[in-house]
Amino acid sequence: MILTFKANSPAHSYVALDENGFATRTAEKQVISSDAAVGVYYFKKGSIFVNYAKELIAKKIKTKNEFYICPMYNLLIRDGLKTKIQQVEKMHVLGTPQELEFFVDKVASCFGDTPVGLCSDHSGYEPKEMAKQILDTLNIKYVDFGCHVEKNIDYNQFVIQATDALKNKNCNFVLGFCRTGQGVNMLANKQKGTRAALIYDNYSAEMAVRHNCANFFSIPAKNANYDQLNEIINIIKSNSFDGGRHMTRIKDND
Repeated sequence: MILTFKANSPAHSYVALDENGFATRTAEKQVISSDAAVGVYYFKKGSIFVNYAKELIAKKIKTKNEFYICPMYNLLIRDGLKTKIQQVEKMHVLGTPQELEFFVDKVASCFGDTPVGLCSDHSGYEPKEMAKQILDTLNIKYVDFGCHVEKNIDYNQFVIQATDALKNKNCNFVLGFCRTGQGVNMLANKQKGTRAALIYDNYSAEMAVRHNCANFFSIPAKNANYDQLNEIINIIKSNSFDGGRHMTRIKDND
């Protein structure tokens, strides 16, 4: 058996399957399917691994002048041994210093490990105050960067202060509010190190965390209410980044 995750980058090894879910071919650094190998491999017996590893080495079956385990399964398939896959939900690649840095910097922190940043304009003042009540209930600390009174005022200075806190690691996550959510979202995404997502329902909140590794959540104030906001915050809190192909996308665009 081979543990796999969904991917499309040539940085990984891949497994092609037949209609019954059995492996028909494996390839290293070549995208032959959407099933990439995690790097955890199972063999029914240790002797099977040893014997086929010896053949792999004797025949000098290499990729980029290196030996890999995944191509070894082609020898097992040739001899009629059955191999299946098992999908994993989350996959964090830590094969290089850059990948480790990405994980530590962007993935390892949980919502609430550091104070949550809050920012808004006058339109977002009321839901921002609701968010404080919810965070208090969850025993999560926060920093309110403003606005601090419900009168006509722009969000620019408060969003900049909140994203500076992200950049300086004083906050790992920020909730931003304005009438549509789009204004704070556009401004936040101009700031280095900020990955802002527009949150308009529970699904978008979950996917912003799991697929986009968002650290700034832009929430429309127009129709916000306490129960909806409570659900969104708890969804953000209870989910984590899936990694895998999503890490490739984030890393390339960060």
